[in-house]
Amino acid sequence: SREYLGPLVYAGNRLTVMGPMGQGKTSLMMEMAAAIAKGTGILGFQGRGARVAFLNTEMGDEQMAQAIRDARAAHPNLDVLNRRFKFDTCNDDKRLMFELATHYGVVMVDPWYQFVEKPQEDYTLAGRTAELMTRLQAACPGTAFVIGTHSHEPSGKQVLGLANVMGYKNYHWNADTILMMQRIGPDVSRLGWEKVRNAGLDAYGVKLKGKWTVRWERGQGFTRVDEVESSADEVLKVLSREWMSRAEIVEVTELSHRTVERALAVLGAQGRLEIGGSSRGGGLKFWRLVDERQGVLGE
Repeated sequence: SREYLGPLVYAGNRLTVMGPMGQGKTSLMMEMAAAIAKGTGILGFQGRGARVAFLNTEMGDEQMAQAIRDARAAHPNLDVLNRRFKFDTCNDDKRLMFELATHYGVVMVDPWYQFVEKPQEDYTLAGRTAELMTRLQAACPGTAFVIGTHSHEPSGKQVLGLANVMGYKNYHWNADTILMMQRIGPDVSRLGWEKVRNAGLDAYGVKLKGKWTVRWERGQGFTRVDEVESSADEVLKVLSREWMSRAEIVEVTELSHRTVERALAVLGAQGRLEIGGSSRGGGLKFWRLVDERQGVLGE
């Protein structure tokens, strides 16, 4: 198979993940790296179990170590290299990049502006560097590339797009998929599909200019919000006016404890559940539907 993370990351492909500083790009990319290395999944995309080189060009060693722990990414298939690069001007770095692309199934770079020495000073050099990346892809057709790059901060409630990318846009012209990441709330982000070349993504509900909303939790990773809402519907089906514990709901729905917990939080915020527990002791919480006769349910 050419796929390393479903049709999102595949051989010969370049995925660019964009967003302002501090929006969670590195966390998302490290989650992807973990899924690819371990053969697990993220956001519905299945990892293959392949070697990944993650080139960390900005974070300090301690920050990167925390990112690896948060993503549960430690694995023999994942190698992290912490150093600045001068891919545009240094021949040794160019040779190293070609060597990495030869020995690893996936090469990730984060962020791009620390991967090149002159990210904005020389338009002609930027064009040659972009062409070099294209030649690298052609020379290593079995390798996939994932590039993290910064965009400008949004103005007010502006929805970010390709026009907001920092530096020369020609670095990213030949990307096959471009994903824009924008935080819209505490640990909640919007993923915007700004460029989609692979028709295989259609089966995953990906549409050009489409938007996904995702939630991040330390140690648990990213979850699509619509997946949580779907789980809430499953929980809603088994609840009645009889009290149920979370363990009982898990047993009946066959959902994970974490998924049920999030679904209960969603339903509780919607005012569709009553929460109790003191009368049954043990410090446990119990849930049931609100009384329809009170005119609350379904409003």
